[in-house]
Amino acid sequence: MLSPWCLKTIGHHLAHPLRRIGGIPAFLAGRYLGISGMRVAISVGALITASALFCALVIMIHSFRHTVELWVHQTISGDVFVRPKMASINRYRDPIPIELMRAIQQLDAPVELLPYHRIFLHQGDAAFQFETVDLDSFRNHGGFIWVEGEPESASPLFMQGEGVLVSEVFASVTGQGVGKTFRTRIGEHELNLPILGIVRDYRTQGGVVFYAMKPFNQKFDTPNWGGVRLYLDPSVSDSDPALASLVTDLVALSEGRLEVTSGKNLRRAILRIFDETFAVTSVLLLIALAVAALGIAATLSVLVLERSREFNTMIAVGASNRQIQGLIFWEAMLMVIAGEVAGVLCGFVLSFLLIFIINAQSFGWTFLYRVDWGAVGLSIPLIIGAALCAALPAARMMLRHPPAVLLRER
Repeated sequence: MLSPWCLKTIGHHLAHPLRRIGGIPAFLAGRYLGISGMRVAISVGALITASALFCALVIMIHSFRHTVELWVHQTISGDVFVRPKMASINRYRDPIPIELMRAIQQLDAPVELLPYHRIFLHQGDAAFQFETVDLDSFRNHGGFIWVEGEPESASPLFMQGEGVLVSEVFASVTGQGVGKTFRTRIGEHELNLPILGIVRDYRTQGGVVFYAMKPFNQKFDTPNWGGVRLYLDPSVSDSDPALASLVTDLVALSEGRLEVTSGKNLRRAILRIFDETFAVTSVLLLIALAVAALGIAATLSVLVLERSREFNTMIAVGASNRQIQGLIFWEAMLMVIAGEVAGVLCGFVLSFLLIFIINAQSFGWTFLYRVDWGAVGLSIPLIIGAALCAALPAARMMLRHPPAVLLRER
């Protein structure tokens, strides 16, 4: 829809300025594209589409990667993660045994413990995780990425057990946001608490509701841990051997009853899965740009064949071969520039829709908007270079036979 307007704008407004830049070939190329019709418009439209998709998906993937990396290092902080064996399969039904919990507390290692509970619940048709956290200790090593709410005023209320924090997915699925009341039943106890804030969380097993650890233990009289994170003291000079020794000790004392995971390996695995997931998308985007460039080349070749009499007439009245080649190259350049500029502008609009509307409706989460200028800028020289290279066969096709022979045949 945009390509006919872009081509008419080039012909109407840019033809004369182009004459000062590239001479008569640039002027004629600009005027021709302004009256070229739908055949050229369709090829430019294909390039606009490919460039817009490339730009939008590059921005979306970069924004997603940046936000997930921030979430992984801030919210999934911890040097070692310990949880009961098969906890993810049986949904944390069995807590860490009391004797193992005490053994972890008595470890002869400079570590800080951050225990938690994790309970799988339902609200209507929506499944979610109810998780406790000691926010005061948690903020010393990371923290939440807030979407809505005021951390300064909400945090004290949260630590006193006077409210909950919910993930973006939970808020999207249930329609419950800041200021509304979260209601659920755990065992024989019922919770009716205001929602103090919405935070980012990218776990795939439903939304998450966070509640303070100490008020939960007091209300439910639950001394057990569902799991625990261990943070090595920053004063330890050589952390890698200390972490390896800590993991070895935990594995030994658990006797196979606990899962012990290195935090560094866990975060690296999450990011590796993310990169592998979107690697194919990047290849498909490059293929789309290459196909669009081939479309420009095919259009140029057809235009040269259709206008061979026009070009040969120009040569017969004094135009040089170099000027004809320049005319073809300027047409290719202007087609690509029109498609790239319109495509990148459309790409920014499309990226906003992908991040804040389509992802929110499809998955319940959004990302921090970040532009990878290097990747977006990569498409511009790539397409321009491909189109100019594609113009070479069209120019050679035009100059293959003497103009007198072609004009006589006409």
